[in-house]
Amino acid sequence: MIRGIGIEQTTAVAFNGASASFTVSSQYVLATVPTGATTGPVTVTTPSGTATSSSNFIVTTPETDIASTYQIGVDHSGVQSDAALAPPLAARWVATLDGTPSYPVIAAGKVFVTTWSGVANSGPTLWALDQATGTVVWSHPLPGPFGFGAAAYDHGLVFAVDFEGQLAAFDAATGAQQWSLQLPGQSQSTSPPTAVNGVVYVGAAGSGGTLYAVDERTGAVLSTNTVWNGDHSSPAVSGGSVFVSYACNQAYGFATTTLQLLWHYTTSCEGGGGKTAVVANGRVYTRDSFGDLILDAVSGSLLGTYATAAAAPAVDQSTMFVLASGSTPTLTAQNLADGSTRWSFAGDGQLDTAPIVIATGAGEYVLAGSASGMLYALDAVTGNQAWSTNVGAKIPAPDEQNTPPLAGLGAGQGLVVVPAGNSLYAYAHVPGPTLSSFAPANGPIGTTVTITGSNLTGATAVRFNGTPAASFTVNSDTQITAVVASGTTSGPIAVTTPGGTGTSSGSFAISDFALSASPASRSVALGQGTSFAVTITPAGGFTGTVALSVTGLPSGATASFSPPSTTNGSTLTIQVSHAAKPGTTTLTVHGTSGPISHPTTVTLQITKK
Repeated sequence: MIRGIGIEQTTAVAFNGASASFTVSSQYVLATVPTGATTGPVTVTTPSGTATSSSNFIVTTPETDIASTYQIGVDHSGVQSDAALAPPLAARWVATLDGTPSYPVIAAGKVFVTTWSGVANSGPTLWALDQATGTVVWSHPLPGPFGFGAAAYDHGLVFAVDFEGQLAAFDAATGAQQWSLQLPGQSQSTSPPTAVNGVVYVGAAGSGGTLYAVDERTGAVLSTNTVWNGDHSSPAVSGGSVFVSYACNQAYGFATTTLQLLWHYTTSCEGGGGKTAVVANGRVYTRDSFGDLILDAVSGSLLGTYATAAAAPAVDQSTMFVLASGSTPTLTAQNLADGSTRWSFAGDGQLDTAPIVIATGAGEYVLAGSASGMLYALDAVTGNQAWSTNVGAKIPAPDEQNTPPLAGLGAGQGLVVVPAGNSLYAYAHVPGPTLSSFAPANGPIGTTVTITGSNLTGATAVRFNGTPAASFTVNSDTQITAVVASGTTSGPIAVTTPGGTGTSSGSFAISDFALSASPASRSVALGQGTSFAVTITPAGGFTGTVALSVTGLPSGATASFSPPSTTNGSTLTIQVSHAAKPGTTTLTVHGTSGPISHPTTVTLQITKK
């Protein structure tokens, strides 16, 4: 929006030399920044000449994967595209604040929330936490005497509004206040702001209701329009339009920036209160005790209704995910094409959050929280549970009727952030483990094996060809030492973490030997001797020395090995005295090398002659 003297005769607008499309009114020119424009002055041409702005218009780069306001995006559809957020997830950090946190705004390397301590006549606080650690970077008290406070983000600025309608802008990096504005003409605000393309949109009430468009950089009011009655509904922005919805399904569509009325869906009543509308696929989804409606985003005409929702639905390209009200709140997936229900999920029976959707390279997942503290991630196509955890505190439902901070889940820039109790719980994707090498490549039972790889932190199991290790220690994210257990056979090594299971490309060989003796049976007369050939057959790189012994000798017989210890073979010699008794005996030959021991048997028949 460009203002100036004689501007109603504008014939051309350019951003740093790049021609722009525009529309002209008696008070301003509304120009669209053209593709390819760069930061620089704005020029406006009229029949009288060309005027150039005294300051540069800053062309910004779109920020990706951020959660800029309630229900993630400015359209409040609850959908986030973040390849780094595929389940499973693991706790990253917990930050405890002075009260129940609001929905999180995730951007600029930080997580922004408001809280209220619950102390009478005290206002909310705006917090900025480090995304990586959860530590507080800065905080700023908001002046209102009640608990409500809400935030939005756009290109380096955080915008916060309190119950008394004080709207302020803060530098996202430092917390330095840039400007403050008392929203004119109204006395209170419970409308979470929405900021996009240089404009902050927010509602307020007190005497009827007003929707405001405020310049992000200066805090100047760009335009206003009247609504019935301005409570709670966070402006939803999509396709050059702004949408709000209030009590009795009084829903509106306005043009962005100018707030020119495009349409008003009206009913036979009006009153206080409102609920945030959701915009997706050219449709506006409203919620009210008189019915949850689907309106055409262009005309405002009624297209249909949907199941009574306990919170804002999440809507992607093909499906609406709704937490349906009832004695057992149930999350349902409804096909947009025909309204049919694809799946439903009740969880522990206490689901209470507005769902959000995360689109990842591994698929699309729906996240929902429960009053019991459970957080669920469901496959968006099938409804199957992909992951869950208990955060450790009650996850609150969004209260769009009273004045506490508005609760909600958030996701973006590699984090899922959950307000619960007086804390924020942050979760991140757990990458699956990979195994790059292990040493030694072989060894006997009891060998300590060093496994090298990545993402090994949090390992819950190590297996050698399916047999659990006798013990293991996670030394670092890249190294584990594990002890080969009894009964293990040669095969690959597998490591399991919360992120999945990684398997070695090569096999660990169990160093062992086979023991045999031949022939299987010998006959020997009293006073004579005989022998058996004992053979050691190594396996898995076995190079040890085997000590030999024999048990089961009858009275009057003696035995000797030559050699008594060997790496390959030996001769067992039996001498039978005349005092021995004739008969058949089974002899057991034992071979032992360290912890490895194997037996084999032969038969000795003693005869009189």
